Amino acid sequence: MKKLLVLAVLLVFVGSVFADVTDGLVAHWEFEDNADDSSGNDYHGVITQTSPSSTHSFVDGPFDGQAFESLDGSYINITGSGAQGWADFQNSSMSIAMWVKSSDCTSLAALISKGSDAYKISQYSTPLYGRVKTYANGPGVSAGSTGSPYIGSTCYDGQWHHIVSVLDRSANKHKIYLDGELTGANYSRTTDSDPMVTNSNNLAISANPAAGTDYYFRGAIDDVRIYDRALTGFEVEALFNPRIAVNPVPANGAVNVGLHPKLSWEATAGVTGYDVYLGTHSTAVDNATIASGGIYQGYTDTNSIILAGGFEDKTIYYWRVDSIADAEVTKGMIWEFTTCKGGDFDDDDAVGYEDLRWLTVDWLADSGVIADGDGDGNCNMFDYAIWANNFSGLAYYFDSVGGNDSYTGESPQQAWMSLSKFNSTTFLPGDRIYFKTGSQWNGSMQPKGSGVIGSPIIIDAYGDISDENNKPRFDGNGTVDSTLYISNVEYWEVNNLQITNLGATRGAWRTGARINAADFGTMKHIHLKNLYVHSVNGLIAKEDGGGSGISWFCGGDAVPTKFDGILIEDCHIKTTDRDGIVGGNTHIGRLDNNPSSPSTTRDWYPSVNVVVRGNLLEDIGGDAIVPIGTDGCIVEYNTVTSSAVRTYNYFPTQWAAAIWPWSADNTIIQYNIVTGTKGTNDGQSFNADYNTRGTIFQYNYSYSNEGGFILVYNGGDNTQGITGNRDTIIRYNISVNDGGGTTGSPMLQINGLCTNVQIYNNVFISPAVSTPYFQEQQSVKLGTSFYWSNNIFYSNATTGWRYRLFLNSGTMTWSNNCFFGNFQKYQSYSWVTGYPPDTAYITTDPLFVSLPVPPSSADAGSADGFKLQSGSPCIDAGTTITGNGGYDFWGNVLYNGLPDIGAQEQ
Repeated sequence: MKKLLVLAVLLVFVGSVFADVTDGLVAHWEFEDNADDSSGNDYHGVITQTSPSSTHSFVDGPFDGQAFESLDGSYINITGSGAQGWADFQNSSMSIAMWVKSSDCTSLAALISKGSDAYKISQYSTPLYGRVKTYANGPGVSAGSTGSPYIGSTCYDGQWHHIVSVLDRSANKHKIYLDGELTGANYSRTTDSDPMVTNSNNLAISANPAAGTDYYFRGAIDDVRIYDRALTGFEVEALFNPRIAVNPVPANGAVNVGLHPKLSWEATAGVTGYDVYLGTHSTAVDNATIASGGIYQGYTDTNSIILAGGFEDKTIYYWRVDSIADAEVTKGMIWEFTTCKGGDFDDDDAVGYEDLRWLTVDWLADSGVIADGDGDGNCNMFDYAIWANNFSGLAYYFDSVGGNDSYTGESPQQAWMSLSKFNSTTFLPGDRIYFKTGSQWNGSMQPKGSGVIGSPIIIDAYGDISDENNKPRFDGNGTVDSTLYISNVEYWEVNNLQITNLGATRGAWRTGARINAADFGTMKHIHLKNLYVHSVNGLIAKEDGGGSGISWFCGGDAVPTKFDGILIEDCHIKTTDRDGIVGGNTHIGRLDNNPSSPSTTRDWYPSVNVVVRGNLLEDIGGDAIVPIGTDGCIVEYNTVTSSAVRTYNYFPTQWAAAIWPWSADNTIIQYNIVTGTKGTNDGQSFNADYNTRGTIFQYNYSYSNEGGFILVYNGGDNTQGITGNRDTIIRYNISVNDGGGTTGSPMLQINGLCTNVQIYNNVFISPAVSTPYFQEQQSVKLGTSFYWSNNIFYSNATTGWRYRLFLNSGTMTWSNNCFFGNFQKYQSYSWVTGYPPDTAYITTDPLFVSLPVPPSSADAGSADGFKLQSGSPCIDAGTTITGNGGYDFWGNVLYNGLPDIGAQEQ
């Protein structure tokens, strides 16, 4: 903000209209005919002479109030401030703000000082080059800083100028502002523990008596403020420009704010209107304009606004008020508040029976009822439902920098500090635990206590999470098995944390976040959402323990144990070894068909309601997503790029693929995007593996995976109580450029005992290398059966089907497939030209809309090129499949007339 604006403001404002930034205010001298402190802390000053001839006067201030002026040595002595540690700035941040006006400059003359060796603001150089320099010894030059900061141009022109010194220990900066703009900064100290020098000198305004009688300021000074914290850039600008809105209601940092608050602020002289912005991300609110839908709340010509609709409970909101005057917009500060818990009518941050009393007292009131939970002006059964759904619960806060375990923990200002405090606290149903963004903790986070149905215990972040690297960070540092360890507790929801576990060397079983149950029975409702889990270096070999980003495991011998309700959603998993997201269960055997199975075979007791949704997995050493020991698990809308990137070098000891169930029933794997899987051993996008039944792969997009599109496999047999891979369905998927790799991997591969595998209405586009489309291993067992229907096989090179013993041990049925390109089949140990024995196949061009081969990363979310042109021979050429899922790849209803071949139903 430039000096011209100051002159304009001077013409508009009258009276004492300084912005009232009061948080952390230690002292405030306004100089209205005296040197009194108006902060309420009684740090009053005494006008003192440096010589018998010294005089002073009170002159017009920057906004027509009064200011203190000395031209020949009078200054303000703050009595009692000479005590050692006065205001306790030795180890804290601090800020000093003032207005000054002068046409004279005496080098090193002080505007304010506490002696020469603690802190001060002084003149520097001559009037022509005159600047202002700020010092804080200890965390200043003597602690190895890059020099005391000073303003970049002269301010001795006979005009009022605003100067602010900010010593910010958390940012390791010492800054100086001129007229609302940052003009200089340096490194302020070497470590947080460097104390500022202290002394017995009283604080002096307009002089430095400790240095001698010549070091006094010749000019006027006004509105001097000292804070025990670092002012923000917005607050500095607010002190400089009175048009900026101040004193918000709810107050900045307020908690337990009602769900229908009225927003207001202090009316500003000369301002004709305000634009109001509000949202849940501070950066978005800061950058918003009147075109920002959902954040811009509208214009008001008063100093308040009532927003349409209610707020979410226990949510941090950020808001901004821009002032408008003379067709000029002054951008406001960013404020924040946290809403209360729904149903907390008596404002004690808990929902209990006292709230029910409030509710019944105001039952069916007409307006303004205290127990109006939904804000409709009445108190009725809807409000009762809000109360019942939010029964009990408190809010707790953790701040690794500004917190203290001796605090109450019940507000951001009273935040706890340590991870040990969290681990030693048993939380109750409905409790919410907030960790400050930008904070960091080391060790293992181990929740205690359980929620109940309707009132889970919730962990979340408070602050700006728009940058995932700013999320509250928890580092295992390789010293713990799991950085987040949720064991034998239930009804927990963990959101918006950053989790790592990177040791100096790799370690067995090392995990970022682990959900564990042992001899617990049914452990319910564990949700992990929006976590950033990265840099976990477990072992590459899974038989030695491996490692993972997120895992779950249940077991124990005394009590049959399983999970009911695991949700892993919208997480970012990056650079984790061995795996990304993997499950586990000791109860995975099948005893129903083999009553005499060995005692080491456990009974079948799968976890249920397990959902892995919307996650991004990148640079995964081995497997990306592996549900184990589940029934009905859903794996959907995930994106996997670059999995098996470290296991593929461990031939022949390690195998890995992107997404696959193991010993799991009725798994649905849908709407996923997979690319970049390495493939010396396996390396496919998908795999229906050991002891799985009823697995469905549908609506997935797979491209450029070295090991191929899918493996259907089972290594078990009836002697183990394992009856094989049964009833796998692979439908309405698109596979492009999968296979080939360094060993000529097939796009599709089978091995072991696999019964009733149905593969229909897929699009397979081969890589531009000679490689098998389909390969059957010699270990295929008697009873294996496959059914291929309505698929499009599009060959970019000579490709084919490699049969060994399959025709002697199982059955394979083909019908209504499209084969376009050069095909061979390897049968009875020799290659012959031709196609599989399809009863109604076609060999003409399917006429795709376009054919992006090989696709780029930009194509991962769009497969529209594989739709069919209107004249395609594949339209109405398919066979009817019962139980087909009801929709094609693009969501079109099946069927429109006769079935089509491929992933689209025209």
